[in-house]
Amino acid sequence: MKFRISEIPEGHSERTLELNNSTLPFDDLSHKNGSINITFEKRHGLIRVFYELKTTLELTCDRSLDAFEHLVKADYEVVFKSGIEESEDEKGAIRALNISGNNISIENEVRDSILLSIPVKKIHPRFIDKNGKISEFSATYSDTDETSDDIADERWLALKKLKSNQNN
Repeated sequence: MKFRISEIPEGHSERTLELNNSTLPFDDLSHKNGSINITFEKRHGLIRVFYELKTTLELTCDRSLDAFEHLVKADYEVVFKSGIEESEDEKGAIRALNISGNNISIENEVRDSILLSIPVKKIHPRFIDKNGKISEFSATYSDTDETSDDIADERWLALKKLKSNQNN
C-alpha cells in the first residue's frame, strides 16, 4: 500500500490489490478473500487517492466463542497535497505530499478502515434474527451442589475440608 509517486501516471489511473494476512498483517485478526480498488488522480502538487475495500474477517463470537466470518466493505479518500496542514475525518484525510521522498502510503488508512468496521459486540450470525436484532441470552446453571460428596477433584475435596473446619 506504498506507492512510488514517479510510478503513478498523470491524470486518472486505477489499481486493484489483493488483501490478506501477508499484505496487511494484524496482530489478533485474520482476513481473507479481500481486495482493494484504488483510484488515483494525479495533478501537479496533488494526488487524490480513493479506495474501496472488501474483505472477510474471521471473528470470535463474544457470546459463544465460535468463529464466524464478517464481511467488511469500506471506502475512503486520501488527498496528498504540498504545503498543507494534515487533517482527517470519517470521509477522508488530507496528508502532506513529500515529493522528494517519492513515496505515498495509505496503509494506515486501510488498516483503520478495517478496524473501525469491526462491530463492538461480535455476535455470531446465528444469534441475530432476520430483523437484525440480537436474540436474548439465557444462562443455564447447574443444580448440583458444590458441597456434594461426588466431587472427583482432590483440590475441591481439600477446599471443602477447609471450609468445614472454618465453620466449626
